[in-house]
Amino acid sequence: MEVDLVANSTSVMTGAQGQLFYSVNEPTPPGPSVRTLTRIDTATGSKAQVVAGWSSRALMSAAGDKLYTIDLNSHRMWRVSSATLLDESAGPEGDWPNPRMMAATDEGIFVIEGMRLWRSNPDSLADDVAGPEGDWGNARMIAALDGKIFVIDATRLWRVDPNTLINEGAGPEGDWPNPRMMAAVNGRLFVIEGPRLWRVDPATLVNDGAGPEDDWPGAKAIATDGSGLFVVDGSGDLWKVDQVNLNKLARVGL
Repeated sequence: MEVDLVANSTSVMTGAQGQLFYSVNEPTPPGPSVRTLTRIDTATGSKAQVVAGWSSRALMSAAGDKLYTIDLNSHRMWRVSSATLLDESAGPEGDWPNPRMMAATDEGIFVIEGMRLWRSNPDSLADDVAGPEGDWGNARMIAALDGKIFVIDATRLWRVDPNTLINEGAGPEGDWPNPRMMAAVNGRLFVIEGPRLWRVDPATLVNDGAGPEDDWPGAKAIATDGSGLFVVDGSGDLWKVDQVNLNKLARVGL
């Protein structure tokens, strides 16, 4: 199974329902870079890819059979069919002048815009709830798991109520001095901190496992297909990861 991720590309990865989706910004000198969207079935290895319309999309998250993206030129959210990889509808233009990260669920799309967390309706793609102003000045990453939202802000992991968008719990301060990416699956959070993968209990917000010390020095992306956990390493190779021992299970990429 080959994945179109290369060492010098900028990649975004998400997944759901046995599929992974990669949005890759590939340099094409002397012209501008081209962003492609690739879908891969993790069971069969079948792939599909589109190019048009993705040049300015740097944020993406999947839920059910839909993808949600934010266009950084029009500052607009789009809903995309995971089957066709084509746009289905768009939210209000100019809604997202400074989006930093997003996580989608069947109930809502959660976006940190500036220092504030917002929830958008998956049908209308318009904002329907906003959290407290200034809550996330140092937010680094976001994930959704079992009806809750999780944010690493500065060096601390927080759990957020998806209805009120208010914090309802925090892990130890200083736990995450160098977090790089986070995913959530099967009742656990997974964080790459420096070159190492950690597992976190979402109830206590405390680490409950760590993988080999130097497995992911240049990792580019982490995501789940709904059941498995996958990481793209610094060479652009895709690996499936053991969620118990947190070691590499099988190389899936180039």
